[in-house]
Amino acid sequence: MNYKEMAVQLVMDRYDAIKTERETQLKNLRKDLQEHRKKLVFFGAGLLGRSEYVIFQNEGVEADLFCDNDKKLWGRVITDHKSCISPVELSTMKNIVVFITMGKAYEALEQLNAMSLESAEIYQYPLLSFEKMHNNQFDYSKEEICGKLGQMFELLEDEQSKEAAYWQVRGWFADSAELNSIFYRDIMTGDGYVPKDIFPDVEEETVVDCGTYDGDTYRYLKEKGMTWQKYIGFEMNRENYDRFMESVTDQDERASLQLYHAGVGDREETVTYYNGLSGSKIVDNGTESSQIVLVDHVLEESEMMSYLKMDIEGAEMPALRGAKDTIKRCRPKCAICAYHQPSDLWDIPIFLKELVPEYRIYFRHHDYIHTDIICYAAV
Repeated sequence: MNYKEMAVQLVMDRYDAIKTERETQLKNLRKDLQEHRKKLVFFGAGLLGRSEYVIFQNEGVEADLFCDNDKKLWGRVITDHKSCISPVELSTMKNIVVFITMGKAYEALEQLNAMSLESAEIYQYPLLSFEKMHNNQFDYSKEEICGKLGQMFELLEDEQSKEAAYWQVRGWFADSAELNSIFYRDIMTGDGYVPKDIFPDVEEETVVDCGTYDGDTYRYLKEKGMTWQKYIGFEMNRENYDRFMESVTDQDERASLQLYHAGVGDREETVTYYNGLSGSKIVDNGTESSQIVLVDHVLEESEMMSYLKMDIEGAEMPALRGAKDTIKRCRPKCAICAYHQPSDLWDIPIFLKELVPEYRIYFRHHDYIHTDIICYAAV
């Protein structure tokens, strides 16, 4: 299949209609909730559900209830006096809007559809949160996007990469109904961050992990067989940083770990973030603050970097710019998340290829939902 032509044609065909839908979705949601007196239920009362609650609340829309499969949560207040009900109780309700706010969205959608809810609208990907979290495609004209996509597709090494990129574009330019029907199970692959067909050897690395969270990637890479001489990590969220440090008790492991309580970018500054949002995304009115540093400034000119991972909630491009000298010097294996903003899909591979022309560029999709496409580069 010619995925480049398909992606370009899709943008040309859908750009205007999807832009209009995104611009009117908040108005339509408020009308449903206020004029039609529908109740808004978040199906999923975990971290993602609470994070989505904040996103909607900031737009003047409050969920009425949470619902979850976890019996321990039934009857409990989740946040702001909003309680959690069981799926059985949900099945008795009428005239409701249900937003799925859990990781395994397709499984939840199948469950809700099987319940035959009366007068219910169900959304696997609530467009409002999708727009707030992944929202910069309309900063570009459709002609600009098509030009960038054409350039990006020409850089990709294999058909699997092109297929993954096409389905990402399709997600960015899907309407509400299609977002409910798109599943990525057919193209998802395992071994995220360390695909064996791209990185066959991951021994004795010098790792730079941007966005360590609580050490989940550290533990995951160990499970996948990666070994390292040094593990350099950056984590902006103080709580996550502390949890990571507390989890490493072995003295030999401690000796190889160099962890910074800081975010990464292309300029040194102090930023604020909201501690409750998954991934600690930088916001202007955040409740917590942290320093931003440049990888180029932290790593000395004599220090090597053989593996670079970034998952930093949309700050990947500034972080790459702040690491460009080290990338050019060391030519590390790269695993860079490319789904936080639509423009990441073309900006990240184009930038890496310009820095190191010898790089071979790949995409792999590692989950059954729209997010989790990673750009890989290897010499």
